[in-house]
Amino acid sequence: MFNTPPPPMTRQRCRELAADESARLGDVPCTHWQPPCDSTFVQPPPSDVRSSQTSVQRVALCVQAYYSENTESVNDFLEHAIVRNELADNFCFYNPLYDSVKGTSNWAQKTLDDHRKDKRSHIYTQDELAQARTHDDIWNSAQLQMVKEGKMHTFLRMYWCKKILEWTPSPEDALKYAIYWNDHYSIDGLNPKGYVGCMWSICGLHDQAFAERSVFGKVRFMNYEGCKRKFNVNAFVARNGGKVHKYVPKK
Repeated sequence: MFNTPPPPMTRQRCRELAADESARLGDVPCTHWQPPCDSTFVQPPPSDVRSSQTSVQRVALCVQAYYSENTESVNDFLEHAIVRNELADNFCFYNPLYDSVKGTSNWAQKTLDDHRKDKRSHIYTQDELAQARTHDDIWNSAQLQMVKEGKMHTFLRMYWCKKILEWTPSPEDALKYAIYWNDHYSIDGLNPKGYVGCMWSICGLHDQAFAERSVFGKVRFMNYEGCKRKFNVNAFVARNGGKVHKYVPKK
């Protein structure tokens, strides 16, 4: 399944996805954080912006009309659509190693290298990960949603990437797999924000150092319990169909 083509995506279907996301901007996103279990969540910027059918400037000007009644939501959208988007564009434009562990900060390279030989609690192959056959139903559900719908909530992409780091032999393998699948299935594949999202999660790009731990070193850590505190895990898993698969240690 690692090399399986993504589901058919016609030009018309791409336009429909773009129209759906843009239409939701008319209602302007809700004034609270949209959890991954919310089937209506919008991942800014919308897909028609990524495909150059609509400019970020136009979307930003339209959304600002709702600022007084949805201040928090508008600020969050503009943060993603402008600040983080430009940060990603500039990083990929000026750094030829934008998709390599060698492209991240010196402290992150060092801490990942210091811990590359740490024992992993689980090691999965490319095929096992691609087929969403891990012991973690949240991760499996996120993987299945990406394959089926071409999108993944920002919070879950961080978790998804970090678990790939935790369950593969090296940071280089983890980054390679994450970028491959994101490019292959996600609406924001082959896009600076996709590359930077993977680099941030796995390589600590644009982030700070945290308390040192096994495998991750000083790179920010995320776990299952943190997800349970953040959103309704059972609802997300039920919606996307990820199952818990028994782990068989590699010999």
